[in-house]
Amino acid sequence: MSNQVLFGISLAILFVVVYILGNIWFVDKRNRTHHGMFALGISVSIWILANAFFIIASPEYYVLFYTLRVLSFTATIGCAFWFAKDLNTKSRFLNARPLTAIVWILTAADAFIILTDQWHHFYFAAYNYPIAVLAPPFWIHYSILLLVWILAIGYIAYFLSRNVKRQSHKIILLLALCLPLAVNVGFVTNTFHLFGVYHDLTPLAFFIMFGVIALISNPVRGFQIQSLGAAHLLANSENRYFIADLDDRILDTNMRNVYFGLPEGVSVVGASAVALVENVKTLITSADPADLMDLINNHETKNLEGEFTLNEEGLERTFRIKRSLISEKNRIRGYAVLLIDVSQYRSMIREVESASTAKSNFLANMSHEMRTPLNAIIGISEILTGRDLAKENQKDVEQIYVSGMNLLGLINDILDISKIEAGKMELNLTEYDTPSLINDTISFNKVRIGSKPIELVLDIREDLPSMLNGDDLKVKQIFNNLLSNAIKYTKEGTVAWTLRTEREGDSVWLVSTVSDTGIGIRESDIEKLFTDYNQVDTKSNRSIEGTGLGLSITEKLVRLMDGSIDVRSEYGKGTIFMVRIRQGFAGDQVIGSVIAENLKSSDYAIKKHDRSRNIARACIPYARVLVVDDVQTNLDVARGFMKPYGMTVDTVTSGEAAIKLIRAEEVKYRAVFMDHMMPGMDGIEAVHIIRNEIGTDYAKNIPIIALTANAISGNEKMFKDNGFQDFLSKPIDLIKLNDVINRWVRDKEWEKEPCVTCANTENEIHWGDFDIEGIDLAAGAEKFADDRIYYDILKSFAGNTPDLLTKLRGMGDGDLGGFEIIVHGIKSSCYSILANDLGKDAEMLEHAAKAGDFDYVSANKNKFLQKAERLALALRLATESIDAGEGKPVRDKPDEALLREIKEAAAHYNITALDRGLEELDRYVYEDAPALAAWIAEKETEMEMEAIEERLSEMLKIYQEVA
Repeated sequence: MSNQVLFGISLAILFVVVYILGNIWFVDKRNRTHHGMFALGISVSIWILANAFFIIASPEYYVLFYTLRVLSFTATIGCAFWFAKDLNTKSRFLNARPLTAIVWILTAADAFIILTDQWHHFYFAAYNYPIAVLAPPFWIHYSILLLVWILAIGYIAYFLSRNVKRQSHKIILLLALCLPLAVNVGFVTNTFHLFGVYHDLTPLAFFIMFGVIALISNPVRGFQIQSLGAAHLLANSENRYFIADLDDRILDTNMRNVYFGLPEGVSVVGASAVALVENVKTLITSADPADLMDLINNHETKNLEGEFTLNEEGLERTFRIKRSLISEKNRIRGYAVLLIDVSQYRSMIREVESASTAKSNFLANMSHEMRTPLNAIIGISEILTGRDLAKENQKDVEQIYVSGMNLLGLINDILDISKIEAGKMELNLTEYDTPSLINDTISFNKVRIGSKPIELVLDIREDLPSMLNGDDLKVKQIFNNLLSNAIKYTKEGTVAWTLRTEREGDSVWLVSTVSDTGIGIRESDIEKLFTDYNQVDTKSNRSIEGTGLGLSITEKLVRLMDGSIDVRSEYGKGTIFMVRIRQGFAGDQVIGSVIAENLKSSDYAIKKHDRSRNIARACIPYARVLVVDDVQTNLDVARGFMKPYGMTVDTVTSGEAAIKLIRAEEVKYRAVFMDHMMPGMDGIEAVHIIRNEIGTDYAKNIPIIALTANAISGNEKMFKDNGFQDFLSKPIDLIKLNDVINRWVRDKEWEKEPCVTCANTENEIHWGDFDIEGIDLAAGAEKFADDRIYYDILKSFAGNTPDLLTKLRGMGDGDLGGFEIIVHGIKSSCYSILANDLGKDAEMLEHAAKAGDFDYVSANKNKFLQKAERLALALRLATESIDAGEGKPVRDKPDEALLREIKEAAAHYNITALDRGLEELDRYVYEDAPALAAWIAEKETEMEMEAIEERLSEMLKIYQEVA
């Protein structure tokens, strides 16, 4: 083979090596990770080039090219070591600094000797083509190179054998690694001369080794696949991106042509990024910041982030946008924009927010539904405590009140769990009566002791302030949680509660210590006590009920009051909880020794509601107020609370009726007590119409007080922001009601003489004188604990039920839906007056109607109607006899002129004229209409003026026909 052919082959090999290097280095910057391999390729390239020119060089250049060839060989061995280090980064031996230093020092020294060898002939005694005459020290040089070479090959082979999957590739790589060593040894030892080969083929062997490594192990192909994969992922990503230069020309993007205003199939590369932004802006429905898209092409802003939502073919999609400038060596070259699709994430957030809203609404509704019956329980018992009852009855009523308040506290606890989880727990600060709080806590926890052999030991310090400023419900919750916990985990022995205070400036530290002789807590479990939904030692305590929330809530409430909670316990012997909470100072008066002793002996409860009797209620007969509530019981409770003030209390059951009265201005009410949650139009809607649509000064300025069972935190501010002057939570607190009346209803300019209470002239009714089938009147009177309240309810049943029965009688069997609604209401009324048998009949019909059982409804409807009509008639006669027995004169019929006056007043909602006529009508008992005055008074209270007008028209028509 001629030298020229060998030269051409060498240049071709050089081109292939350079091409491989170019792919490694220039296709993608990420490919530049293997610096050792790149250096190995460079040294092999130089070696091949030097060897090529050595083949065709004239004798005068022989020494130069031979030196370069040997020098590049030495460098190649060093680069092979470098490549081995790059591959085996975890090898401590290969990456040891001493070894690295020795290799590079030897390589540098070897290179120096080679470069200067023609002056001193240390390695080569003479330069003869194609191989120099070797001097003895050459073998030292060669042995060192072989050692480094073998070390590098060994580690490269070790790495590749572990990371190359195919067995055939492993064999090829191993042969390729050994080939340069074998060829070089054969050349140096003149072994190839036997085959007529005199040229050094080691560069060719290194080329083969390098090419095999590059193509199989070092992923030139892999790097290309990585780049193609990255491009594929970007192109098919749900996210959007585009890259532009400083002239706002698109260099790359996966956005659709429509965004650029280009037809499909036209390349978007080179299109205008400004046009892209403008087209996208037309699809945007919202953006944050609002000028987000206007800033995209602003190169002065280095980085930009924001979010926008666009409507893409009817589908709302939300993107998080990130724009960053592309710079190289502090010179800006362009910018990249990444639009991350966060639609699913935002949808999840909306779902979570919707669930949270639903939960809040559920808690609000639950609070309302549970507080409505509690309003009656607590309200009526509060009213009764202000009356002169027998001692044993007073205790019973007191127990009802305390139990109702405790149940109310439990409802508040349930709401607090949600607030704590949402991070919205707030303190509602107010001045509270310390002895009352202590008494309620003692009463509640004595009930929990029940029949357990536990002694409750109380140490109530007499220097406790009578009044404190704080959130009394949450303070009581802390005390109840700790005491009930102690009782729960104590089988027998004692539970002791010590309560004292420490004054600090304008604050008072309330210090509570609860100790018990219960089962105790293991030291390892103490740190788990305040974890949500966790009950320690569940194996031992499996029979003890509880959610595990009590102590967690307690700890959070204590922290909310700037306080601390400390636990000391000995397993099997008992536990001590000490709590310090900050309260506001509200006066120097202390409870004193008498109250302290009464609290310790549990005698304070009997005296507690003296506050109800001692409230200085103004006598304000000049005042008239309107109460709006869809629940009749709530209206009765409001009347009972307001009766001692002597004022007139009108009631309606809907917001629409209240608006009608305010618009008419026939009566100028001094205040309106408006319920919040009512069917149809709620309280806020009604107030909005009164304030903004009626347009009169009276409507704009009349005091409206929110009266609601919705106790979710923050509602007080919400009501005041929506046109209410004040806020009263149900169950109604007597002291707070008194404050509201004094603030918004009283007019001291009208009051000539002060008085504490208005007279109560109610007469006792002897229910034992009546025997009505289907109703237990004695039990009903006992249930309501007030003869007049029960009388009013019976009278309402007797007056209203016949109309409902008439509607039921006129319904066909096909209208089961309407039948179910009406019979449901009758059922509730029957149970409320203790007509339980009729209530059960109504309940059975209700269930049948709901289930679509036509046969049952048809078979039992008439029997039920007859039974209900008999009861309503009997109750009407009973109430009429009670009215007749009140000493009024008897007439055969009402005066027709008076009936016309009352009818006219009702037609025009003239309440003043109606009351005047009603007062005259009620002076007599009429034989043909004994309960007419009572019926008109009831309808007036319910503002059913049309019913009054209709009945009086019928009566007048009958009288004219008779005449």
